[in-house]
Amino acid sequence: MLTGPAADRRSRLEDSLRSLESGMEALTPELKSEIGSLLEEAERAASEAFLSEAVGGVAPALAEGKGGFDRVFHDDPASAVVYRDRLVRHLEEAVRGGLETKLAREVCSRVDQVQEGIVSRRDRECNH
Repeated sequence: MLTGPAADRRSRLEDSLRSLESGMEALTPELKSEIGSLLEEAERAASEAFLSEAVGGVAPALAEGKGGFDRVFHDDPASAVVYRDRLVRHLEEAVRGGLETKLAREVCSRVDQVQEGIVSRRDRECNH
């Protein structure tokens, strides 16, 4: 059995550990709520970004020149099907590329904000 300064140090460490565990238990529901909010925001941002990118990305994707769709249209049925399929694929790729970039930036930014909030709350809880 420890006595003297070693016992006091052990007791302080155990108290500190209990305090830390208690603080983390108190933060857990709040963090779960933050994660749920983050997911809802990401879903909302994805929906808004999709609509914006879908509408805003169509004209540049169809423009002639670099990155645009510059296939020649032929009116025979077989060529029209191929043309349509390539056009659809081109538009999907253009919209998806812009959407992925935009969403990645927005979600990463929000995750950073949540992480900073978590760390600051943890620090406040541990220092009290």
